Amino acid sequence: MLGLALVDVAIGLIFILLLLSLIATAVQEMLAALLQMRGKTLKNAVAMLMEGDATLVDRLYEHPLIRTLQTRSSIVGSSGRRLPSYIPPQTFARALVETVAAGRSGLRTAIEAGTARAVDIIGEIEDMGAASRNLGTDGARLADTLRAVVSRAAAKQDALVDEVEERIAAWYDNAMDRVQGWYKRRTNYTLFCIGLVVAVLMNADAIGSVSHLSANATARQQMALLAETYAQDRETLEPSETAAEAYEQALADLSAAPLPLGWDPVFDTFEAAEPGACTGGLRPLACVADHVRAEPLVIFGWLLTAVGVTLGAPFWFDLLQSVLKIRATGRKLATAHEEQGRTAQKNGQSSA
Repeated sequence: MLGLALVDVAIGLIFILLLLSLIATAVQEMLAALLQMRGKTLKNAVAMLMEGDATLVDRLYEHPLIRTLQTRSSIVGSSGRRLPSYIPPQTFARALVETVAAGRSGLRTAIEAGTARAVDIIGEIEDMGAASRNLGTDGARLADTLRAVVSRAAAKQDALVDEVEERIAAWYDNAMDRVQGWYKRRTNYTLFCIGLVVAVLMNADAIGSVSHLSANATARQQMALLAETYAQDRETLEPSETAAEAYEQALADLSAAPLPLGWDPVFDTFEAAEPGACTGGLRPLACVADHVRAEPLVIFGWLLTAVGVTLGAPFWFDLLQSVLKIRATGRKLATAHEEQGRTAQKNGQSSA
């Protein structure tokens, strides 16, 4: 049936984009770990919060609460420590207070000093009120009001210290929400670039894949079966392996796909017409250029693949499961329709 054939083509394309997304994401994760992209982004954000005070940022990152979040670098020959990719808001607040105000005791001392200065100012206001005809009893009333406020504040020093830390934590948390948005946009751009490189290196042309699956029923059915097996083996797409292992597994699954991926099929075509045309030196690059000139639509296919990769593997996995359910329903309806046709045929023969 034409409807089921179209569904199988969609399943094949979705499955290919899922595997390519997993490959690109694994590459991006390995690059992010190698270059400490998350840690550097976080430190730059903290520097912005500290208004560019590099000395304060360095002191803050040397605080034991934050230093314990750093891990040893696994890069051969490196003796440094990896920057933390996440700092809990309460940890940041406590570390900042202890770095700037010498801890809670230092902050409490600052509050006491401020309270003492406020008392002195209130006394001056009271003296001015007594010496001035214009202020009169208003000055004394204002002094009494301010003295009551300061007395209540002095009695709640610990609560004030806790409130300061809570406000710092909330301020930091709000800033990190914006940082996550920046990092996500940056990651999408990186994924697009990686996806484009992967598409070109593997000659993963989305348009060409659709054309091949549309014209080849066997490849279409094999892709649908591979995709169905893949989805049945996984309830979710949560990775249980490292980025390198996820990369190798996705590459192995992609190699089993019955599609003309890679450049070998293209080179074989050129070699059949002219033996040695794509062998040695820069000849393979010349063959690639000739292929692009002969089929310029392949560039658009690579770009579509790169855009698809930016949507992420979870998107394609969820879509694959949905389309597989549609396929299962369609196959049941087709089977029922065939059964009805055979029954009607048998009844016609019996009546004849």
